[in-house]
Amino acid sequence: MLSTPVLCILLAAEAITSVVGQDCAFMPGPITASNDTAVTTVDCHGTQPDSVGLADTTGNSTGVVVYLYNCTTVPVGMFVDVSAGLSTVTVVSEDSEVLLKGTFEGLGNIAELRLEGFQMLRSLSSAVFRPLKNLERLFLVGFGADELTYAELGAAMYGLSGTPLSRIVMHGIHSRRNKEKALNVTSLFRMQHESVRELVFSNNIIQHYFGKIISHTSEFKLRLHRC
Repeated sequence: MLSTPVLCILLAAEAITSVVGQDCAFMPGPITASNDTAVTTVDCHGTQPDSVGLADTTGNSTGVVVYLYNCTTVPVGMFVDVSAGLSTVTVVSEDSEVLLKGTFEGLGNIAELRLEGFQMLRSLSSAVFRPLKNLERLFLVGFGADELTYAELGAAMYGLSGTPLSRIVMHGIHSRRNKEKALNVTSLFRMQHESVRELVFSNNIIQHYFGKIISHTSEFKLRLHRC
């Protein structure tokens, strides 16, 4: 893994005003049901992707956790009819390989999206995040670790330009099995807005990097963690 102190110094020279290096400050926590969070399972075995909906399971909950099984392609239309009061969504998958445009249609009101697992993801639509017009927090845990390139992820995240996104966490999004060994910082963090205040980049296997991050806000913090 790239030495965190070196990365901190070089990125700080590119208009990042506060850089903090820590050891494993972000660690994924358990996902549990609560009074305001529904937990549901979607098994795509023998089910057409466009026939899967979650409206009946979310009810009046403000949060939902969705576990996907046997879903090589993440179903499009799952969230179309969910409650407008939904504010946090977590989707967990260990075997999904494809995320299509329209996957998150219906989630224009949510403030937080967490995608956990998805290590086998190999195809990511550049328009997949565009419906998330009010997103404030994005957590990617293990997302695309084995196959996805930084450029592909950056192209999708570009769709969040103009949102109130303030915190991004990328934990374990790149593994030793991934053939890409260099991080192009510019292609990964190319969003165009001034609302991002904190980026947590932890437990990601890289050998070297190039490019830069430019922040237009004096409050921006980049947190880089060793794990």
